[in-house]
Amino acid sequence: MNFKNFLFCFISLFFFSTLNVYAQENSFYEEFPEYSVNKIIHIDKHYDFIELKSTLKKQNILLYVNNKRSEYNVIFESKPDYTYYNSEMYYSKKSETLYYNINASPQYVNNHNIYYDAGLYSFSKVKGKFCKEGMKRYFLPADWMFFSLWDSFEKYDDYNLFLDYVYSISDSCEKSFCVKTENGQLLTDKEALSYIRENNLYFFSTDIYIFLHNYLKRIENGNITEKSAYTLNGNPFLKDTLCKKALYDCAFIESDDGIWLIKENSHPQTATDGAGNQYEKWVIDYLTPYLLEDKDGKIAAEENKVLKTVKICPVKTMDDIEQSVISYKGYLLLRDINGESWWAYKEENLFKQDGYQEMISYLNKLNKAYKPADKIQTLSASSSSNICFLISIILFILLTLAIILIITLQSKKYQQHLNKKDKRFIFTIQNKERTKISRDLHDSVVQTVRAIRTDVEMLKVQPEDLEKQKQIVKEITNTVILLRNICYNLSPAEISLAENKDGQGAGTNHLELLSVIDTLCKQFSQKTNIPCSINTDTAFYVPVFSLEVSKYVIRVFQEILTNIEKHSFATSVNILISNEELEDKEMLKIVVIDDGIGCEQKEMTKNKHHFGVRNIIESMNLIGGKVEFYTKPNEGMNIVLKVPCSRLATEKSEGSTK
Repeated sequence: MNFKNFLFCFISLFFFSTLNVYAQENSFYEEFPEYSVNKIIHIDKHYDFIELKSTLKKQNILLYVNNKRSEYNVIFESKPDYTYYNSEMYYSKKSETLYYNINASPQYVNNHNIYYDAGLYSFSKVKGKFCKEGMKRYFLPADWMFFSLWDSFEKYDDYNLFLDYVYSISDSCEKSFCVKTENGQLLTDKEALSYIRENNLYFFSTDIYIFLHNYLKRIENGNITEKSAYTLNGNPFLKDTLCKKALYDCAFIESDDGIWLIKENSHPQTATDGAGNQYEKWVIDYLTPYLLEDKDGKIAAEENKVLKTVKICPVKTMDDIEQSVISYKGYLLLRDINGESWWAYKEENLFKQDGYQEMISYLNKLNKAYKPADKIQTLSASSSSNICFLISIILFILLTLAIILIITLQSKKYQQHLNKKDKRFIFTIQNKERTKISRDLHDSVVQTVRAIRTDVEMLKVQPEDLEKQKQIVKEITNTVILLRNICYNLSPAEISLAENKDGQGAGTNHLELLSVIDTLCKQFSQKTNIPCSINTDTAFYVPVFSLEVSKYVIRVFQEILTNIEKHSFATSVNILISNEELEDKEMLKIVVIDDGIGCEQKEMTKNKHHFGVRNIIESMNLIGGKVEFYTKPNEGMNIVLKVPCSRLATEKSEGSTK
């Protein structure tokens, strides 16, 4: 009887715990039913940054979310009824900082355009997590923008508008406008602003930073201090570089020197529309690189003087930034304003070549001139043993991968003669083995290589060998990254999370599947230097897949990217994701477009396909999906995947709002 009671309590506890976990995991979606995912940045295997966007509310929200989507913090909210032109995010693992740049459209207040949320933000951890308290804003209004705000203040006596705006762009602290009268009386806030206005203490020639720095003071322990509350969060040197150009699009890129912010330089130009009406449009002149964070993970202390005169050839949109700015082997490559020649910058060294291929060839020659073997020999004896051990580990990894490749190829050939049931069974076994190999590699080899890196970093070497030591550490770090990518490709972390949700692998949702696709695209771009972008349809709704279907889609997507890398000679890849109804079935439609050499369409309809194409077709057939190939010689290839899915998540979301 006691045992039965115990068993009943245990089952009840497990049941209600499962319900609680399910409720938590759905709370993320239920909380924001009118929002769609705009951008995702993966921090690590546990947490992501997700930017949500609502077309209906005209609002953007930035979240810090765990990978199970059961816990989140809202770290930023834009003002509602406020449309963004563009937002970009970049996470620095070195400083554990998220950088967030907003190019925002204005709100029309008192016959003036007010730009509320524009500018550069940074988010750091507070008590181990990202939250609103860890936000800093680096923004200096342009002269015309501040004059417009001041003009609104003077004409309409709109103190609150002025105060709210200035307070939003100043340091995160308690503050007040302060000014002393001629007789020594201290005036604050509205009285201070009125006194400044009536006595003409603010002139149009006044530097905006100086004005705010002098009159906006910190309040500490309830007392007004002499400390300024407008210091750009302790980084006033940013006022002439990063804090300007706030209304322009930007992009982030990383090289050996640190993280760069690439911003547009433009000017207004009068244009005429089809009806003969004149309007003002902005014309991009060139792009400029600013070093945002140096290689030590600190915000750059001064403007880069070497690159100050380099003007980068503009692009149509910042989504095409790879056409003018690239990170290659640690160098920052910049296409000149003339559109033909290229600059390369690294560690204050700047040089120029007549074309892109000439620059790549030159950098490859520089790389070959460096001989790792010669440098290793100059280190101490203890480092030699570590390096030999590292080489052994790498050889072991290559041997393991070769065995995996052989087994995979043999199993794929054997699958051709099997029925669907047997093929699915083999696919399941393969995935289990992939997961096991991935886990073993990560838990043993990756950890061992990381330990070797630590040993090499701690070696005592002669001063002239410090640079050699740093280079070896860098190569080991690159090996760790390579190994992690291999582990991820063998068994993406999102699949393991989905399998462990309830102990049975009940299923996965669109965020986890698209998260894997997004990661695979980034790895593909890093490996091949081929830009790979993802775009979702504006009316995209939330589909649901079984875990088995998700695994097939991921393997098919990996096969497609592998074929592009090996055979297409493409220079760019675009992924389009949308929903479609096919024969009264809900389908997820994924279109993969490359601009490679393509082939004759009839080659794709032959019975004897290329092995990779055959594998794609069979995999899609196994899950009841469809695949279509469209290609012409020298016109690239379009691959259309149609995957059966459910609209269950959307129906739940709509039901919760009624």
